[in-house]
Amino acid sequence: MIYAKTPLTLEIREAAALTWGVTGDGERLHGGEDSAAYRLDGHVIRVGPVWRAAAESEWCHAIARHAAGGLPEAVAPLPTAEGATVIVVGGRPISCWPYVEGAPSTPSTPCATPCTATTTPATPWQGTAG
Repeated sequence: MIYAKTPLTLEIREAAALTWGVTGDGERLHGGEDSAAYRLDGHVIRVGPVWRAAAESEWCHAIARHAAGGLPEAVAPLPTAEGATVIVVGGRPISCWPYVEGAPSTPSTPCATPCTATTTPATPWQGTAG
């Protein structure tokens, strides 16, 4: 898998602290083909690529927020005080998500419920047969 080597800069950490109250050095989470995700306490800061427009991320986040309204396994990004889910720092779209413990499903550890979807910030969507 391609692994984005995007650092969690001091500028991004300071912006996350001011915007969402999230602090810490950050632990790099696995995965990320075009973005990087860092765990800071109970949150995940997602650092997008410079070529991705904030509007594109906001659109994707609107879908996640809609899904999270009806699906317990869906996770939505946290809004800013103004209601946006993206800030731009150093030309990169930055978002904050709740950290959810778990692991991606695999053929050796299938989901307990057939016909459900599983996703975490570090893994792509995977449907299950059922």
